[in-house]
Amino acid sequence: MLTRSPAYEEVCAARRLGRILPSGTPDGITPLYSAKERNYQAAECEVAEPMGEQTLEMTFHFPAILEQTDQPMGKQKQANAVFQEQTSRSLAPSSSFDTAIPPPGARTNGPRWGRAAINLFLLWHLYALTIWLLPQSALRESCVQTVTPYMTFTGLMQSWTMFSPDPSKLDMYVEARITYANGQERSWTYPRMINLGYIERYRHERFRKFIELAHLEDNRMIWPSVARYAARVNNHYPHNPPVDVQLIRHFRFTPPPGGEWAPYQTSPFYKQAILEQDLQ
Repeated sequence: MLTRSPAYEEVCAARRLGRILPSGTPDGITPLYSAKERNYQAAECEVAEPMGEQTLEMTFHFPAILEQTDQPMGKQKQANAVFQEQTSRSLAPSSSFDTAIPPPGARTNGPRWGRAAINLFLLWHLYALTIWLLPQSALRESCVQTVTPYMTFTGLMQSWTMFSPDPSKLDMYVEARITYANGQERSWTYPRMINLGYIERYRHERFRKFIELAHLEDNRMIWPSVARYAARVNNHYPHNPPVDVQLIRHFRFTPPPGGEWAPYQTSPFYKQAILEQDLQ
């Protein structure tokens, strides 16, 4: 029966740890030799698998040594010593690896103020959503003014009355009637989804929502901006700029299922003179 050498035991341990490549060479080990001993750079370690009760055997093959006649065993022992030293280095635990990766389940340390700020923001966000989505009640009325600026600034403001209990039946669009310096008039309509393709609808959907709210009397403070925007969009002639914009509301109501659509009703609701600085 063959005797297991210390180097053999180390290679077996390395293989159990998954650090032996298919060729049998320990992972990460490159035999280092001087220029004088470069013939030994082809050294290869092979591990034979056990069969039945037989003992594992490890052999070293040095093709360059077999061609030499002067002290082949001495150089083989020297190569074995180098190999054993590098094998023991590869099996030693790496302090940098152990410290770089925390053990499973360990909590990484971070700034406490950062975690506290995130938790406070999440609590505030959940509170704002809860208050905003409550049905009409005394609790909502008493708290909604607190969260309204946040919901408006973030664009999360949403009214679910479009679904129930009484969805809006209004079909409406806004026309801008533009007068130029030479007296010419032009009619321009803010984007309507019914006249746009699917890609354009995706780009201009916010216009529909904007006009749906902008024409209301409660939002009359933005009517000058709505008129100036129409003038800038239609300022195509350098020597004939827009001088006046009138906003006209066109609306009708959705008929019951099977009913006929009524014609649009027209209602001018704002008029503004356009100055040169308004076109900038």
